[in-house]
Formats: sequence, structure tokens, C-alpha cells
Amino acid sequence: MIPYNKIASLEVSPNGRSLSSALSFAAELRRSGVGQPITIRMADGIYPITQPISVTPDVTNITVEALSAGKTVLSGGERVTGFERAKFVRPDGSEIDCLCASVERTDFTDVYVNGLRAAHSRYPASGSLAFEEVENKSGELFAASSWVKFKAEDIAPLSARSIGGATLSYLHLWIDEHTEISSYDPQTRTAVMRRLSRFNMVNNALYYFEDVPETFGLENEYYLDRENKLLYYVPREGIDADNIELYIPSASALVNICGRSAELPVENIRFRGITFANTRGDYEAALETSGERGDKPVIYASDAQGVSNAAGVVNIRYASHIAFDDCKFTNYGLYGIDIRSGSSEIAVRGCDFNDGGAGGVKVNGGAALSDKPNHTHNVYIENNVIERCGRRHMAACGVMLMHAYDCRVSHNTIRDLFYTGISGGWVWGYSPSVSHGNLIEYNHIYNIGQGVLSDMGGVYLLGAQPGTVVRRNLIHDIKSRDYGGWALYTDEGSGYVTLEENICYNTSDNCYHQHYGRMNTVRNNIFAFAGKEIMRITRFEGHLSIIFENNIILTDGCPVYGVSDEHLACGTMACSGNLIWQTGGGAPVMAKNGDKSYTFEDFRALGAEEGSAVANPIFCDAENGDFRLCQCSPALKMGIKRINLADAGARR
Repeated sequence: MIPYNKIASLEVSPNGRSLSSALSFAAELRRSGVGQPITIRMADGIYPITQPISVTPDVTNITVEALSAGKTVLSGGERVTGFERAKFVRPDGSEIDCLCASVERTDFTDVYVNGLRAAHSRYPASGSLAFEEVENKSGELFAASSWVKFKAEDIAPLSARSIGGATLSYLHLWIDEHTEISSYDPQTRTAVMRRLSRFNMVNNALYYFEDVPETFGLENEYYLDRENKLLYYVPREGIDADNIELYIPSASALVNICGRSAELPVENIRFRGITFANTRGDYEAALETSGERGDKPVIYASDAQGVSNAAGVVNIRYASHIAFDDCKFTNYGLYGIDIRSGSSEIAVRGCDFNDGGAGGVKVNGGAALSDKPNHTHNVYIENNVIERCGRRHMAACGVMLMHAYDCRVSHNTIRDLFYTGISGGWVWGYSPSVSHGNLIEYNHIYNIGQGVLSDMGGVYLLGAQPGTVVRRNLIHDIKSRDYGGWALYTDEGSGYVTLEENICYNTSDNCYHQHYGRMNTVRNNIFAFAGKEIMRITRFEGHLSIIFENNIILTDGCPVYGVSDEHLACGTMACSGNLIWQTGGGAPVMAKNGDKSYTFEDFRALGAEEGSAVANPIFCDAENGDFRLCQCSPALKMGIKRINLADAGARR
């Protein structure tokens, strides 16, 4: 027997010692005074998790690592077997060739097949529909509705039974909302929703149904017949009854690293090379009371923004010196990692997040007026790939820093999301904010929005954040549905932020947008090819909003600025030393307000654009995204720095 004081490693395997038992044994060693570092090595295989593994303050100085990176899987799902070839009969009598298996449980809403999330059947198969009527016709933001009415021609292909058993999903503003239907009256075509809408539904809310038998039949779709406990699946190419690996999740979280308080934290824990997979995506939005509807708690169909109340596959609270290195989060339901109050020195490095129901990493601690031990700070999110997320909750962010400071988000590749890439700050307006000193740099963010939601940014900031720097990020191909496809977005009250040496192009709205704020410095960036103005400030305020200097602006015909006459007359935007060019060589329109257009000379006459010039910056190949400056570029003579973002994104 090895003396306790010589134990340096523990082995676990799918058919032997479990990870929970190894952690319990390590806790016993700590209680007996054995304090040397211990590595728990996990053999290859799948480890089913039905209840989250709990890491408590009793365990410290532990590394959990895979013997073979990527081959050790903590799985929150159970595998469904017994599939056979079958025919699914739609309500109209048509038949669909598919696979079918019986299931014991019907409480799941996520299905993962051979490493990919299966799709719900959907009506309409593409696009969306408009409601005929909603309960609350107010345009106020929080004017919620509990019932909706459908147009007769829109729902003609669906039976009343199918509508009553479907999930109603609708998109508006910057959120997607999802609810079961409590009751449906086919005579009035009115559905009472089990979950109340979070926002008003008169602001261009468009809907679709999920889980309806009439449209089941596309490749990689599933349909659950709850009454008969049968699961149907239309296989992808190469999948059949003899090789299908289909998982239905039972666990929402796999690991909870939670201290008892700020005074009793979990410390010095590292996970390396572990795969986390197959978790649930269903959750109730925060229970809140509504004065208009009495004091009873109500359940909303979404969070107000960013899926901000959702937990993670891994949840961290009251912890320090925690690391996740080279791990993989795949086929998961909500956020990958959720870092909460009282956490510091947390590192997420070299990880992959893909096929997520919500986002990648969410960070949130105590707000500005909370006790300092509850603050969350010094979180490092670096060299990760976050892609193909928002597959269940579209309004999720790739990385979300809510109340946090002195964090670094760098060298991440974030792509294929429906909302914001990186979000920082959680204070609207000029209220006190705990956020400061965050660094967001060298990230490659693209293919964001995809025309689904509105009001988003490649990088989105909110509230005052002194000392926060957003620099050397490559952001492109941002597309909103109605409005607000922005690359850099300083929203309500953003202040004292420096945004520099970023390259932003191909946006459906502005490359840079500020709702309102103060004393933000935007310098030495390249902004090109916007759907509206290159840069816009929405609200006029009687103070200096932005220092906009030494930027290169390339327009293919859109105005350079979206600013009011008041901004120009009062000098609330200090713009100087910029190089401006319109493709084709025409004179750029600097701003347009109604029928009035401002030329470059008009701006100079107003005292703006001192030291600026209209000239071709001479990029290598801007049309194809190569914004390197040629040696003869006039930008270099003006003192504008070269921007080298060849190293942006994850370094693998």
C-alpha cells in the first residue's frame, strides 16, 4: 500500500473508480493533512453524469486530466438504442422513411446524434409568420402578452392538436422567446401561452412552430411521439440503425465548482483535455412578480437580454485559481462555462465550444454597490474557438462579461452565432458600474447575427468602464434582422473606453455605433463597407461623446457619419486626423440629415476633421478583406499606424 503522503495521482475509468469517488478520496486526504498536488487521470471513454459532480472547498490543488485529450467524455445524456427502420405517418397520411426507437422518458427537448444536434420539425420549414393579434397592444418595451391569435391562412396546414402540442417560438428585437401552449381554441385561432412574453409583441414579432408532425421529414430532424413513447429520426447520410449514436440529456450541468462563501472558496483546480457533452437546454427564465398581474410569480418565455440567467455545463462560484485547458464543450444545452460571484483568477484557455444551445463563457459577479468579496475579476478567456452556438437560445453571446473587472478576452475565434460576439458591462445609463480595466484584444469575430435578431455587436459594451480597451480585433460580416448589425457597439452610458486598431467591415448597419455615452476614444481603426453610415451616434447629449481620430474610413457610397445637426453644431464629436475614401473615387458624403448633405469641406468649415484627408488609403485588396496598407499609402504619412491582425483569433 502506498503511504498517503506519497500519493501523486489517482486513476478513474468508465467501469472502475468514478470521478466523484476520486474527488471524495482527495478530500479525505486533505482532511488528514495530506496536501501535495494530486492529478486525477481519466481513462478514455464515456462517463455518464446524472447529477452534477460537486467540487467543494474540501478539495484543493487537484488536476483532472484525460489520458488522451478529447477521448474522455463527461456526458449528461443517456444513449437510446434499439432503432429500427420505420415509416412515420403524417396527419395527412403521407409517409416518411426514418429510424424509430422506443424511449422510457419523454421529458427531453434536445437530441444529439453522432456528434451533432438534431433539429426539431418546424412550421413553416423556413422563414416565419406574423401574428394576427396579440393580447397587449402597447408599444412599451415590457408590455407582455399571455395570448396570441394566428391568421387562418397561415395555420391552415396544421391541426388544432398539432398546434396545441407545439412549441411556439417568436423573434423580436434582440431576443428569441419560446413557450409551450397551455390551450388552443381553433374557433378563434387563439393560443394561451404557458410562458408570458418578456417584451411587447407588436414590434415586428415573427413566429414559427416547433415539434409539429405535419412537417416532420427533413434530414436530421426528430419527432417525439410522447403519447406512445416513440422517438423518430430522419438520419443524415451515413447513419443507419446499426451505427446511430443518439443521446437524450438528463443533466443540465456536469460540474459545479462552488465554495461555501468568499471566506471558504474552492481553490487550485484544473481540468485538462476533458470533453463535456450532451446536456439539457430547457430552463425557466427568472421567476419575477408583476404588479399588473398580481403578486404571483410569472414565468417568462425568455430572459431580457443575452440569455443572462442561464447556467452552464460547468458552474463556478466563490472560487479562485481555477483553469480549464484544452477542453471541449459540445452538444450542450445552455452556456458552456458560467462564472459567478466571488470568483477570481479563472482561466479558460485553448477550449472549443461548439453546437451550444446558448453561448460559450458567461461571467457575472457582484454589482457596483455589492460587498467586494462578491466581486468577480481577473478572468482570462484566451485562445478558444466558440462556434455554432445559440442553437437553442439565439440571443446568447459568445463571451459575456456582465459585472466583472480586470478580465482579459483575447485570441478567441467567435463565429456562427445569432447575436453578440463579446459583450461587456451590465449597467444601462450612467449608474455606478463595477466594470473596469477589461481588455478585449486579438479576437476574430464574424458571421454574427445572420439576419435573425436585431441590436447586436461584434463587441458590445454597456455602461461606464474606465480603463477598458478594445483593440486589434478583426470583426466582419455582421448582419441584423431589422436594425443594429454593428461591429463595435457602445450602448447606453458607455464611457471612458478606448477602441483602437480594430478592423471592421461588411456590416448591415454601422461599423461603429454609439447609442449614447461619454469620453470614448475611437482611434486608428479601419472601418469599411457598411450598410448604412460607417459611424453613428444616436442620441445627442451636451458633452463630449467620442474622440474619433486617425481612423481609415472606406465607403462604397454610404455616408461617413450618422450624426445630427446638434452634434455638429455643439462639437460633441471630436473628429480629426482621419483618412476617408469612397470606392470609385467620388466625393464622400460626410453626413446626411433629411435633404441636407454635408461634404468634407462643410465639416472643415464647422471646425471638424482637422488634419483629415480624402485620399485612397491603398490597401492590398480591401474587396477581399485584405486591409494591409501598401508602402505608398498616404495613411502612413499621416501618422496612422499599420494594423497587423494576422494573429487574430485562436492560435492553434
